[in-house]
Amino acid sequence: MRPLTNNKKFPGSARPKNSNLPPLGIDLIEIKKAKSFYAANQRYLGSFFSDREIRYIRGGKRPYVKLAVLLAAKEAVFKAMRKDWMGTEGFRKINIVPAGCKNFTFRLKGDFSEIFLNEAKLKGSFSENKDYVVARLSVALGLDRKI
Repeated sequence: MRPLTNNKKFPGSARPKNSNLPPLGIDLIEIKKAKSFYAANQRYLGSFFSDREIRYIRGGKRPYVKLAVLLAAKEAVFKAMRKDWMGTEGFRKINIVPAGCKNFTFRLKGDFSEIFLNEAKLKGSFSENKDYVVARLSVALGLDRKI
């Protein structure tokens, strides 16, 4: 099984690995594809997700939308990490914790756990419409700072 967002033409982040720019990751998942993926692979969710993430997916009326949220969020974190490819093992090292108001936090495990240690506070958010889920990971700026 391949993640829905693997794109060999544009792997990882568009930003160079040695860049001084703050982390930024964004990903888009088509809900129709997430629905098909869920229908075909729901018994294999443990290959990609933690128990907590699986409970989140299965805890609603439209589990495929929650699956799309987690897939997009994991990919956004991955892209902000500036790695070339992580495979399914790396996918499990990113734990997404959905928070209220279309936000998420994340925890990194194993060799991923030290990647953002020196970064400012990161903010994850997602939005959805009837066709797509979009997840973003960016630096959370204070109200007194301007972009």
